Amino acid sequence: MAKYLATLQSAPAIMLLALFSGVGFTIGHHFFYHSLVGQAVSSGYHVPGVNFTISGQQINIAVGSAFAFIVKALFGVAMSSAYNQIAWRTIKGRTSEIGAVDDLLAGTTNGLVIFKFSLWKRYPIPMLLAVIFWTLPIASIFPPATLTVQLTGLAKSTLQRVPRVDFLSLNFAKLPVPVGTSLAWVYRGPQYSVEQVVAGTLGGGQILPISAPSPNSSWAINFLGPALKCNPVESSLHKSIIQNIIEAVSARACQDSYGYLSWAPQLSSDGYTLDLTTNGSLPFTSNDNATYVLRPGALGPKLIDAPLSLYVATIPSMIPYDLSNSYSCDQVIPTLQSTAILKCDLYNASYVTNFTYLSGAQNVDIMINGSHGAVPYLPSVGGASPFGGQYDDAGAVPGTFNLTRIENFAYEAVMEAFGAVMEILWIAYGIAILVVLIGAIVGLTSRIMSGGSYSSKFSTFMRVTQGAHLSTSVREKDLDGKDPLPEYISKGTISWPTSEDLVYYMPGGKGEAQGGSAAQSSQLLRE
Repeated sequence: MAKYLATLQSAPAIMLLALFSGVGFTIGHHFFYHSLVGQAVSSGYHVPGVNFTISGQQINIAVGSAFAFIVKALFGVAMSSAYNQIAWRTIKGRTSEIGAVDDLLAGTTNGLVIFKFSLWKRYPIPMLLAVIFWTLPIASIFPPATLTVQLTGLAKSTLQRVPRVDFLSLNFAKLPVPVGTSLAWVYRGPQYSVEQVVAGTLGGGQILPISAPSPNSSWAINFLGPALKCNPVESSLHKSIIQNIIEAVSARACQDSYGYLSWAPQLSSDGYTLDLTTNGSLPFTSNDNATYVLRPGALGPKLIDAPLSLYVATIPSMIPYDLSNSYSCDQVIPTLQSTAILKCDLYNASYVTNFTYLSGAQNVDIMINGSHGAVPYLPSVGGASPFGGQYDDAGAVPGTFNLTRIENFAYEAVMEAFGAVMEILWIAYGIAILVVLIGAIVGLTSRIMSGGSYSSKFSTFMRVTQGAHLSTSVREKDLDGKDPLPEYISKGTISWPTSEDLVYYMPGGKGEAQGGSAAQSSQLLRE
């Protein structure tokens, strides 16, 4: 374990671990800010026990500043270790003034030494690393400032009541109907408000604007509702209907112009069965072949369990005719041959609707997703209230009554949200990573060339100076090591012998055997 810890504390391990850890925290800083982009700024968090509130912006900026501080500290450790390697290798490789060595070894503790020109002349590479060490904190200033707060549209989703088709509204029916002095519950069409909406929708060709809960929002509603399925009539019936229209307009000397006709199939003469003949599907009826009347009713036949349907004929070629003028039937009748005739059946359908609003502009997509059978004729109201029973082929089921519709409502709200300029973050961190990497390479190279590692520990100074050669003796009064450094010592020089010299003059070496130990060793160790 002790050997393992010693390895971790070696200069190469410190440089590499600090460098890679710093890079890891820069990546963490990036992902932290990236996770905040687009999030709404919280109003604040109350600190229990004190009358103080911390906003979400303050917390996030504090966390970002902590990331930047840790990155700066780790890169500083890597650069400090690299600086020690190149500084010790530089001063041990030459004879130097003691004052210059003093300043050089203080390169990471005293920032003022980087302004000494004499040091740049003697030790350019160590001084360059010292400048990098002292300017690294600048790189930690900009990354926290990349987090911004700006007004933006945020997409939100919530369960909320949204507009829907209210099939329970009495606006869909004129109930009750006055009959003399009493009221009768008889359907006579929709209320005037519904007729207005239908007329506006048909005239504009689109659904009228609906008031949305938010100018930028969307929601989807699935519901069951009535739908018409229209198909062209058979060829034989088409000819019969055309002939019936010709007879009707001919009876009035072709002075009537029909751009659009709609009628419902009728019951047979007994009034209880469906008229399966062609006559039951013709638009006009006549008892004397002289007077023709359009069949009444919007849907038919009025027969229990019979599917409701209607016929539609469009004759756009007849519209230009002016009824104030007389036209011969030879001019009008040929236009009837282009008549488009459809039969439309009413059925229950499953609607899928998507409402989208962008800056208040409405867009509604409607899709029918399957049918649930034809709609039969209802001779009377099924119940006196919405809670009345409903019946189908399987038997009685409880009545359904729904006044509200809650759907997943997506909307865009303009509010303060976080943003981040990641380019600024990575420019600052990228430059820092590059220069620290260069410093680490220089430090590792120096360590390899020196054959070992150096640090700024006291034991390092104690061991290195044992073999140092001073050009001047230190006076007794200056042995306490207090600042300032005496000028005579500062001007003196210091040099280190090679490893072979140390072995030669140490006790037991060849120098001692030749009688040179006392003189040479004392001169080597102290002068």
